[in-house]
Amino acid sequence: MAAPPFSDLSVQISRRRSRCVLDPHLALLTFLALPLLLVGGVLFRIASGQLLGPGQRVVLRLLEIEPAMKALEGVVMELDDCAFPLVHDIVATSDLKTAFDGTSWALLVGSIPRKAG
Repeated sequence: MAAPPFSDLSVQISRRRSRCVLDPHLALLTFLALPLLLVGGVLFRIASGQLLGPGQRVVLRLLEIEPAMKALEGVVMELDDCAFPLVHDIVATSDLKTAFDGTSWALLVGSIPRKAG
Protein backbone atom coordinates (compact mmCIF):
# COMPACT_ATOMS: atom_id res chain seq x y z
CA MET A 1 0.00 0.00 0.00
CA ALA A 2 1.35 3.46 -0.94
CA ALA A 3 2.20 5.98 1.76
CA PRO A 4 -0.04 9.04 2.09
CA PRO A 5 1.31 11.94 -0.02
CA PHE A 6 1.94 14.18 2.96
CA SER A 7 3.69 11.67 5.24
CA ASP A 8 7.17 13.02 4.47
CA LEU A 9 6.01 16.59 5.01
CA SER A 10 4.48 15.81 8.40
CA VAL A 11 7.72 14.12 9.52
CA GLN A 12 9.73 17.18 8.45
CA ILE A 13 7.36 19.51 10.29
CA SER A 14 7.43 17.40 13.46
CA ARG A 15 11.25 17.38 13.36
CA ARG A 16 11.32 21.16 13.02
CA ARG A 17 8.88 21.56 15.90
CA SER A 18 10.98 19.33 18.12
CA ARG A 19 13.74 21.97 17.99
CA CYS A 20 11.39 24.48 19.61
CA VAL A 21 12.38 24.01 23.23
CA LEU A 22 11.28 27.31 24.73
CA ASP A 23 7.83 27.97 26.13
CA PRO A 24 5.80 30.14 23.78
CA HIS A 25 5.79 33.91 24.21
CA LEU A 26 2.40 35.58 24.09
CA ALA A 27 2.80 38.26 21.44
CA LEU A 28 0.20 40.94 20.83
CA LEU A 29 -0.02 42.76 17.51
CA THR A 30 -2.60 45.39 16.57
CA PHE A 31 -4.11 46.92 13.44
CA LEU A 32 -3.31 43.89 11.32
CA ALA A 33 -5.99 44.48 8.72
CA LEU A 34 -3.75 47.17 7.27
CA PRO A 35 -2.34 46.13 3.91
CA LEU A 36 -0.11 43.06 4.27
CA LEU A 37 2.68 44.94 2.55
CA LEU A 38 2.87 47.19 5.62
CA VAL A 39 2.23 44.73 8.43
CA GLY A 40 3.04 41.42 6.75
CA GLY A 41 6.78 41.97 6.87
CA VAL A 42 6.75 42.34 10.64
CA LEU A 43 4.19 39.61 11.24
CA PHE A 44 5.90 37.03 9.06
CA ARG A 45 9.31 37.80 10.59
CA ILE A 46 7.88 37.13 14.05
CA ALA A 47 6.22 33.90 12.88
CA SER A 48 9.40 32.67 11.17
CA GLY A 49 11.60 33.24 14.23
CA GLN A 50 13.63 36.13 12.81
CA LEU A 51 12.60 38.43 15.66
CA LEU A 52 12.64 36.22 18.79
CA GLY A 53 15.00 33.49 17.65
CA PRO A 54 14.84 30.19 15.79
CA GLY A 55 13.82 28.12 18.82
CA GLN A 56 11.23 30.48 20.33
CA ARG A 57 7.62 29.44 19.86
CA VAL A 58 5.03 32.20 19.84
CA VAL A 59 1.31 32.58 20.42
CA LEU A 60 0.13 35.39 18.16
CA ARG A 61 -2.69 37.45 19.60
CA LEU A 62 -3.98 39.64 16.82
CA LEU A 63 -6.06 42.60 18.00
CA GLU A 64 -8.23 44.53 15.57
CA ILE A 65 -11.31 46.75 15.74
CA GLU A 66 -14.65 45.02 15.20
CA PRO A 67 -15.34 46.43 11.69
CA ALA A 68 -12.01 45.04 10.44
CA MET A 69 -12.35 41.52 11.85
CA LYS A 70 -13.32 40.07 8.46
CA ALA A 71 -10.06 41.36 6.97
CA LEU A 72 -8.16 39.95 9.95
CA GLU A 73 -9.58 36.51 9.15
CA GLY A 74 -7.71 36.75 5.84
CA VAL A 75 -4.47 37.50 7.68
CA VAL A 76 -5.01 34.45 9.90
CA MET A 77 -5.63 32.28 6.82
CA GLU A 78 -2.36 33.52 5.29
CA LEU A 79 -0.49 32.56 8.47
CA ASP A 80 -2.16 29.14 8.53
CA ASP A 81 -1.22 28.56 4.89
CA CYS A 82 2.44 29.30 5.67
CA ALA A 83 2.50 26.63 8.42
CA PHE A 84 5.21 28.34 10.46
CA PRO A 85 6.57 25.73 12.88
CA LEU A 86 7.17 28.32 15.62
CA VAL A 87 3.56 29.55 15.69
CA HIS A 88 2.02 27.67 18.60
CA ASP A 89 -1.40 29.33 18.31
CA ILE A 90 -3.15 32.29 16.69
CA VAL A 91 -5.88 34.22 18.49
CA ALA A 92 -7.74 36.88 16.48
CA THR A 93 -9.86 39.15 18.66
CA SER A 94 -11.37 42.59 19.06
CA ASP A 95 -11.55 42.24 22.87
CA LEU A 96 -8.83 44.17 24.71
CA LYS A 97 -8.87 41.90 27.78
CA THR A 98 -8.43 38.76 25.70
CA ALA A 99 -5.63 40.37 23.71
CA PHE A 100 -3.61 41.80 26.61
CA ASP A 101 -4.11 39.07 29.25
CA GLY A 102 -0.73 37.44 29.91
CA THR A 103 0.99 39.13 26.99
CA SER A 104 4.79 38.88 27.12
CA TRP A 105 5.35 41.76 24.70
CA ALA A 106 3.23 43.88 22.41
CA LEU A 107 3.81 45.54 19.08
CA LEU A 108 1.21 48.25 18.53
CA VAL A 109 1.12 49.02 14.83
CA GLY A 110 -1.12 51.57 13.10
CA SER A 111 -3.13 54.60 14.05
CA ILE A 112 -6.62 56.04 14.05
CA PRO A 113 -7.80 57.26 10.64
CA ARG A 114 -7.71 61.02 10.11
CA LYS A 115 -10.90 62.95 10.68
CA ALA A 116 -12.10 66.40 9.75
CA GLY A 117 -10.43 69.22 11.66
